[in-house]
Amino acid sequence: DVYKRQVSTQSTWGEQQQIEGKQKMGNFEELLDLKTKDLQKFAPVQYVAKQFNIKASYVVLGGIMSILVLLGTGLGGQLLTSAICYLYPAWMTFKAIESQEQEDDVQWLTYWIVFTFFTIFDTIINSCFLYIFMMGLYYPLKYLFLLWLFLPQFKGASFLYANAVRPILKKYESIIDTHMANVQDKVLGGVQELSLIHISEPTRQAEISYAVFCLKKKKN
Repeated sequence: DVYKRQVSTQSTWGEQQQIEGKQKMGNFEELLDLKTKDLQKFAPVQYVAKQFNIKASYVVLGGIMSILVLLGTGLGGQLLTSAICYLYPAWMTFKAIESQEQEDDVQWLTYWIVFTFFTIFDTIINSCFLYIFMMGLYYPLKYLFLLWLFLPQFKGASFLYANAVRPILKKYESIIDTHMANVQDKVLGGVQELSLIHISEPTRQAEISYAVFCLKKKKN
């Protein structure tokens, strides 16, 4: 009887563990579906999921893990990050422009403003945190940061714009406008001067040639 009770207890415990495991797996799949629902809409993701008969969320997860491995090993880091920060946002900006909604326009305009500031400081970050670059952590961290910036689940660009970029730009808006106007005037003035030089130089050459022709004619 004692042995049977032990066996029964172990069986019950094992069944409970299986049920809990299934519940955790179900919760994980629900969370994964929720976080990757936008990425699941891509045609390549759907194609791979159909070919291998797996859920599209797992294809997205596998793609993200593969990219992280490539970034962590330093293989194709620059190419992947460029594709992430330029190609996908550019495509989504095109979609936003073509749509009638204004919310996505604001989202992607905000991303490009924040990304411009990030690009300015990117070189400084590379220099100051060289040890991170040498350890192979720079591109994974940059990749995660860019995803945090533009993915609609996080909207990091909107957060940074509202709490950091916008207050700074609003504070120095008049100063920036003044300097931009001065730079614009200098650039336009330089272009006009170059245009005059290019126009006057052929005229001067033609006058010299005509003068030489007249002198030769007088000598003859």
